[in-house]
Amino acid sequence: MDEDVDPTDFNQVMWALSTRCNPSEDLDLLRNTWSTGLDPSQYPPELRPYGSKALINACKPHRTIAKFPAATALRQSTYQRVVDRWSELGFDEPAPSLKVFHQD
Repeated sequence: MDEDVDPTDFNQVMWALSTRCNPSEDLDLLRNTWSTGLDPSQYPPELRPYGSKALINACKPHRTIAKFPAATALRQSTYQRVVDRWSELGFDEPAPSLKVFHQD
């Protein structure tokens, strides 16, 4: 992960996946990999312990890292309006935390 993404924060990880991953270039599948006998995705149980893995690159592209755009183009005033209405909009969880905003 990049320095601006907390890997323990699901919302930040999902944001990175949706804004930094180009599926045609950044997804790899590993087939017939070692798994576990407890893997419920392998049914019937005789298929265990083999499965598959997906490798997802959701990091800033190294070849353009020096010019990579700001984390968001969102203005802080817009973000604050959304946060102020977060529960009214029907969300139970806290609003995502953003630290970088568009500079006017």
